[in-house]
Amino acid sequence: PSDVFYPDWFAGAWRATSELVAVEAPQGDAIAGQRALKLRGTLGTSAAIEKYAQRYINYRGHVIADRAYNVRSLVRSSGGLESVDWDPSNPNSLTVTLKRDGTSVRTQLKITKRATGIPQGREGDLFNASEFYQEVVGGDYGSAPR
Repeated sequence: PSDVFYPDWFAGAWRATSELVAVEAPQGDAIAGQRALKLRGTLGTSAAIEKYAQRYINYRGHVIADRAYNVRSLVRSSGGLESVDWDPSNPNSLTVTLKRDGTSVRTQLKITKRATGIPQGREGDLFNASEFYQEVVGGDYGSAPR
């Protein structure tokens, strides 16, 4: 799918706030890692709320999310970032490598579907976007994805 094209008023830097509301480990707690398990204890507290920078840039005549910057900003606030690879000419693929419990963990995100919308009567101040993605997590660089 093509990238999300944001309204012109999105261009620039923003402060974002995210709140952790659940920690699930569908493949089991051992794979989730100690840090993820510790985060369960923060649910419902101020420690579950993170504030970080986001940036939206002009690219080929459209305003798009600077995904590499935004992921770096979010992950830096929680620690463990090693690298982020993203190219705005291929908005459907992003790779992040984190240090989790002393091991480099590579995560590849592949966007499979996007939707955008502006509610009627809110054209000047509201914009909705959603993305569906496949997340493939591997261990260190030499291991196969799980």
